Amino acid sequence: MADEGADDWLIDPAAETATEQGAADDLAMLVADRLVGEWAARRRAGLLRATRGDGDRVDARVAGERALVRHQLMVTGAAERLRESDRHVVRRALADIVRHAALRKSH
Repeated sequence: MADEGADDWLIDPAAETATEQGAADDLAMLVADRLVGEWAARRRAGLLRATRGDGDRVDARVAGERALVRHQLMVTGAAERLRESDRHVVRRALADIVRHAALRKSH
């Protein structure tokens, strides 16, 4: 049988598991980056339409919100306590991300 002893050459038997976990973590980060990036683009467009304001101000606001949402999306374990306004941003962002992901899945 070809598989017999296939793992014997591994110096660290846990290396395969660690490598697979690292790949899964990297994939999760890429997906999070993409989902949050798409949300941030929608958020920016909506703010620009709503405010008809300064693009630099909108960009700065969206960049801050993007970092907040990305961080909250990737937090594992106990999350830090957020300000009320930040919780609203994260809650709305995640709802929007889920809604758009569901729309994409249905098509």
